[in-house]
Amino acid sequence: MNSRPLYPTSADNQNIVEVPIAIDASDAAQKRETFQLPYENVENSGEANNNTLRKLYELAHDIAILFTTAPQESFKLKEVAYNGLDARRSDHPENALLMTTIPSINGGDLPDPDGHSEWIVMGPTKTRILNASGYPLAIPKATGLPTYELRSTQDMGLGMFATRDIKVGELIFAERPLLVLPRNIGLLAPGVSVPLGSADLHGSRMAILKESEKTLEVAVGRMSPENQKAFKGLANMHTKDGCGPLMGVVRTNGYHIDTIYDGEQLLELNQNGYTAICNLGSRINHSCAPNIDNAFAMASSSFQFRASRDMEAGEQLFHSYCGVDLTATERKAELAPYGFVCSCIACAHATPESDKLRKEYVQRIDGYYIKSKTWTEAGGVDKSALGQLLEFQNAVIKEGLHGTRKYARLLVVLSHLYLKLGQRDSAEDYLEQLRGYYDLA
Repeated sequence: MNSRPLYPTSADNQNIVEVPIAIDASDAAQKRETFQLPYENVENSGEANNNTLRKLYELAHDIAILFTTAPQESFKLKEVAYNGLDARRSDHPENALLMTTIPSINGGDLPDPDGHSEWIVMGPTKTRILNASGYPLAIPKATGLPTYELRSTQDMGLGMFATRDIKVGELIFAERPLLVLPRNIGLLAPGVSVPLGSADLHGSRMAILKESEKTLEVAVGRMSPENQKAFKGLANMHTKDGCGPLMGVVRTNGYHIDTIYDGEQLLELNQNGYTAICNLGSRINHSCAPNIDNAFAMASSSFQFRASRDMEAGEQLFHSYCGVDLTATERKAELAPYGFVCSCIACAHATPESDKLRKEYVQRIDGYYIKSKTWTEAGGVDKSALGQLLEFQNAVIKEGLHGTRKYARLLVVLSHLYLKLGQRDSAEDYLEQLRGYYDLA
């Protein structure tokens, strides 16, 4: 391969050896050589330089995994080129899959006090992150007394508990993920080609899992020792289905990021979306009656966890690993891969009536919301509607669905109705409850 540095050496990166790159897939096919991952190319200039410069190099450089499009008669593992790129670069082609550290560290920089995440990301999507307004912001911090603690539970392993009363919408904690990667794990195995119409789907899947584990080994290897230990210490419920240990952690603990995706829009089933593995976030256990909401903030590259309803000190924090608008039987099936049977209040006391409520509550709230607009426009309102709404609200709360985002719309409906009935104090009460929900994404 012809050597040519991407950027001239400067005072900021004088200790970093730049590696020549080949971006275009066709160029890579013609010119690439087989060589070790880029950190092996750090110059050996003395006794202490190996570990220090190796880590500096990793954090200051992306690794490009170049796609090749040459057709193959049958799928097989094939050699993939890994090339070092300056992490500040943002003009990547559409077919460049990168391993990068966000926020990046240039030579001589100290680590960010809020931590760093390793990303496996398509080049244009990385550019979108770097161009986010305010990037890189510090992650927000919870105010007041500590909000949570980790402690052992009787039957759920480690859990997270509120250490004080927490209001809906209040920030409990925020963290940068340990790892962010595409939901489509086939992107992690560019060395595997699966022909259209292949009958050997199991063989294809095993090949993809094997190759993607290698990709994850590189990404996790770029983490700090503390983050590596944290990642490898997370639960793995996929030990018997062909997953390697790292992919098992990913599949067990992934959080979907609905604001980051490849291309112009998020596709059906989130197939072009991304998932994140969090450290603290992975300690939040499941319940079909969640009390936690999470959202990814692009400018700070952090997940923010907020209360989705009012909580009292001592309550365990929960989010739902499955859809909450499912019957108890459907939820049980969706949770089966996690290796446990849910015994939350909603599952323990499930009835045909509660199943019906879960299947219909979103549509019912939306229907009430549309109808409430006619209340504010028409000359009068049927007072019997208030009794129906309050009965419905009580059922939603009893089922534990007041910890979902949709519940906020029900509060809007009730405030409209009370206002139309001339009961301003009650309307203000519901509006006050509603304010906390505005902080939920």
